[in-house]
Amino acid sequence: MTKYDISQPLKKGENIIIFTPTETGEIPFSCSMGMYTGKFVVVDKVSATKPVQQIVDNREVVAPVVSKTNNKVQLIKSLYTQIEDVSPNEFTVKKGQPVKWVIAMNEPPTGCMQNVVIRSIGVTQPMNTSGETVVEFTPTEAGDLWVTCSMGIHRATIHVV
Repeated sequence: MTKYDISQPLKKGENIIIFTPTETGEIPFSCSMGMYTGKFVVVDKVSATKPVQQIVDNREVVAPVVSKTNNKVQLIKSLYTQIEDVSPNEFTVKKGQPVKWVIAMNEPPTGCMQNVVIRSIGVTQPMNTSGETVVEFTPTEAGDLWVTCSMGIHRATIHVV
């Protein structure tokens, strides 16, 4: 939030940012690339009694998808759209076995979302504009692999057991 000189990297889970608005109006905020945006609407005490439109995220919480093993290769699948990014976006795979992640491209990716990056294991895979994007790797250690765009924005988590 540039108006209040607040710039904070976010971590997985809940993030709390405390600030005190000094005037009524809209306070915009966004990610560093400006791709994810929102705003706070600050009202005075008189206006505070009127209802304010709120947008509610009604997406259901989905359990991680367990990979399917075919000829010793673990297969995971997602669908890409510009609104939802990759969905599902949480998987469980076994360490030491090759993984093949097939992403069906419903729309062409834009901006920094044109790459699938798993920095901790050195994977960078450009996304195709149509058809499928295939990401292949073999996890060697148990733990969570964060999948990001090229700018480091979290896109998915792969749990390695």
